[in-house]
Amino acid sequence: MKKVISVILCIILAISCQACGMSNNNDKVIVDDEKGLDIVKMIADGSAADLKRGQVVALGKYEQDNNESNGSETINWIVLNVNKESKEILLISKYALDCKPYDDVDDLKKRFPDNSTGDIAWDKVNVTWEDCTLRSWLNADFYNNVFSDDEKKLIRKTSLTNVDNTYGTSVGKGGNSTQDNVFLLSLDDIVNTDYGYEYSSETADEGRRCTATEYAKAHGAKNFSWNGKLACWWWLRSPGMGNRDAAYVSDHGYVGMYGVHVSHFEYDSDCCVRPAIIIGLE
Repeated sequence: MKKVISVILCIILAISCQACGMSNNNDKVIVDDEKGLDIVKMIADGSAADLKRGQVVALGKYEQDNNESNGSETINWIVLNVNKESKEILLISKYALDCKPYDDVDDLKKRFPDNSTGDIAWDKVNVTWEDCTLRSWLNADFYNNVFSDDEKKLIRKTSLTNVDNTYGTSVGKGGNSTQDNVFLLSLDDIVNTDYGYEYSSETADEGRRCTATEYAKAHGAKNFSWNGKLACWWWLRSPGMGNRDAAYVSDHGYVGMYGVHVSHFEYDSDCCVRPAIIIGLE
């Protein structure tokens, strides 16, 4: 009888976890279930201008199945917008490719030291997109290792306006404008209906949900099961409530306007990296 009760309790617990969006993170992510269109070839033959929002294209390579013996996998990107006037295509990675802090602890210790303890003066932490370590990594290591020389010629360095977070009681400052080859979406981007997203940040938007790869999971990412899909938390480049926090998208597709700590110090919610790039049509 006790064994039967134990089994029943386990089943109830499993159902409850699924309903609330929990996962043991053991469900394997297969990359990729869709072969992206050859964007390099499409630009060369002039057909890239006919791409539609939501289509998937292939560009660059990055480790994704966490099996380095078989080499890096081709990255699939979702088309968010095709601007025929500026002759540009905005792309975001289909999967969350890695798991990294917005700004790492070593950087924070150097920039905001607590001389009395040798640790970080948390009350003085003030990080913007311009000076975070995630931006540095995306535009150096990631950019240089992921794309071939020919692919880099297609990527346009983009001028980004980094606006303040004025949601509710937020006082996070966006900081200076930046010039980036690779970047993260902003709070404005993630509610842009032209990109296919819901206008409300408080809507559980399926289009905002994203799955972390096996490689990202091996580096701390967590996928949560909800509504029949595995999804993770992923960073936005905008500040959160203040400048010790950065905004994010949750596994349910809500926008975390108040953000989480830039270094993962306070929360067990390791945010993932979902790069965005702009490709020139010519």
